[in-house]
Amino acid sequence: MLGKFFSTWLGERGIRRPKNDNDLRKLLRLMLKEQLYTFSMKILFYLVLQSIDAEMASKLRESVDKEFSDPIMFKIMFKKVFDALFDYAIERTGDFEEVFGSNAADTLPFVMGVIPPLNNLINYLNQIKWSDVM
Repeated sequence: MLGKFFSTWLGERGIRRPKNDNDLRKLLRLMLKEQLYTFSMKILFYLVLQSIDAEMASKLRESVDKEFSDPIMFKIMFKKVFDALFDYAIERTGDFEEVFGSNAADTLPFVMGVIPPLNNLINYLNQIKWSDVM
């Protein structure tokens, strides 16, 4: 599974297969950084859009207010909730497939350790009044 997934990710970027373990580690770190970067950018873009669309803001509050006590369930649901929000943004706007669409890195599950910092980032970005910035 990972072999095919990793090959797809490499192919999307025009990168050749790693020649050794050190190159493999570098590429895996790059893939995880890409996952976090693209997710963060999607969140930022969603928050800017929701500042001009009350229904998108409502959908975000409704989705984020759910609490999950089981850490494994939280990890699974965290990604699913935001994937659903991104799909909703495409449907609601009829645009932005390039921003909210998925690539290979987006399909990776989150590593448990990144969820609290991502959650903090989301909470921080959500405090900004984006309509004042634009």
